[in-house]
Amino acid sequence: MAAYLAEVEADLLEHAQELRPADAEAPLPGAAGATPRRPMPDGNPARRRYRVNVLVNNADAAGVPVVYEDNPTYPNLVGRIEHIAEMGALTTDFTLIKPGALHRANGGYLILDARKLLMQPYAWEALKRALKSREIRIESLAQAMSVVSTISLDPEPVPVDIKVVLIGDRELYYLLCALEPEFETLFKVEVEFEEEMDGDDDTCRRYA
Repeated sequence: MAAYLAEVEADLLEHAQELRPADAEAPLPGAAGATPRRPMPDGNPARRRYRVNVLVNNADAAGVPVVYEDNPTYPNLVGRIEHIAEMGALTTDFTLIKPGALHRANGGYLILDARKLLMQPYAWEALKRALKSREIRIESLAQAMSVVSTISLDPEPVPVDIKVVLIGDRELYYLLCALEPEFETLFKVEVEFEEEMDGDDDTCRRYA
């Protein structure tokens, strides 16, 4: 932390001129003098580099996090990088990095509906990659598939220590065992609940 604050101090001195209050009515570069500059909603954009983007804060949690993700899409699992449209271009910075369910459940438990997970494109592969590598890498689908070549952020991967609980019916479990070679390696514990039980008083007390 001390080394980081020393770097911030040196950077502040280097960019002191940029941090001075700018005239909100100054003309846009290359435009006519009568065109005013619209003030940025966040103030001086040069100051954004000194902000802190807290992805997850579990300081007030009583125990380990337990997260149920009802919509396990690719970005909802591994996080995403948002963009802002400015003058016809998409821009981003580290303050627009958003966490996913894997970040929120890191150190605890993540509960997912197996059927919903498998219905989302690339979500299953992203979950397997995170469990095997033990790290969460925030990467957009467009980047992963090399669909776009725009410059974006490349956040450092976050180490992950998590237990994932998949819930689903019995048939889906057997299909995954038969068709997904890595399923039984990643999910070694199987828990089955009986579909029928005796309706006596003792069973009702145990169920309650």
